[in-house]
Amino acid sequence: MAERVGFAGLGLMGGRMARNLLKKGFALTVWNRTAERCQALASEGAQLAAPPRALAEAAAVVVACVAAPAARRGARGRAA
Repeated sequence: MAERVGFAGLGLMGGRMARNLLKKGFALTVWNRTAERCQALASEGAQLAAPPRALAEAAAVVVACVAAPAARRGARGRAA
């Protein structure tokens, strides 16, 4: 079984990257500032994490795909 991967940031690029990890058989936990973006991946087998700290605690490795400073602050569990 593959290590659990955490993925933060499910925008245009991050969502596709996360979906490819699922397709390759990785156990995946996801988080996004806009929680609705997690739903499609959850229906495909990803676990949801909230708050972002839970993402880090659940995974052996975390990938962050965020662009704006507000998104980075959100991923660290701070107000945007």
